[in-house]
Amino acid sequence: MLFPEREDLEKDMQRLAAEQCAPVMFGIKPSNLLIIDPGYDPVLMSVVAGTGLKIRCFYFGGGRQVWFMYQEKMLIRYLSRPENREFMQEYGYTADMSLGQILMHAAQRFREYKKGLAPFPHEMGIILGYPLEDVNGFMCNQGKNYLLSGYWKVYYRPANARRIFKEYDEATERMIKELVG
Repeated sequence: MLFPEREDLEKDMQRLAAEQCAPVMFGIKPSNLLIIDPGYDPVLMSVVAGTGLKIRCFYFGGGRQVWFMYQEKMLIRYLSRPENREFMQEYGYTADMSLGQILMHAAQRFREYKKGLAPFPHEMGIILGYPLEDVNGFMCNQGKNYLLSGYWKVYYRPANARRIFKEYDEATERMIKELVG
């Protein structure tokens, strides 16, 4: 068989989504990036349809697509925190921007970075739901001197981060088990 059946593609996409985004799918993390091969996007749309999850393509290039998967209400709440809003303003996000405008601006900055036209958009850490103190720690330490590395590099409160990492790992294991059997 030259091309996999649609059912096989959907199973592959469900597995990829579970491996990369289970904490988002279970509603315990506001968002994550999902990296897929070109041509899988229609399958991704059908897998996400009716789940309440939102997706948006952030980048297409180098033989890969980078999709942003998110829980809309959870992400809005996280981005609305005063300290996160203040941080985001340093990168051109104004207080009156809608979530759609924020994500459009973030996707543009991410594409510019991927094309080598701009530095890494550090606000992506906030958009992905990482603690502001760790995003600042990453920037100040240029990605070095972290206390713990997992879903993000941790510079403060490693015990709390370990608990969150464990919760994310358990969500991923549970999602994969549900898919397998």
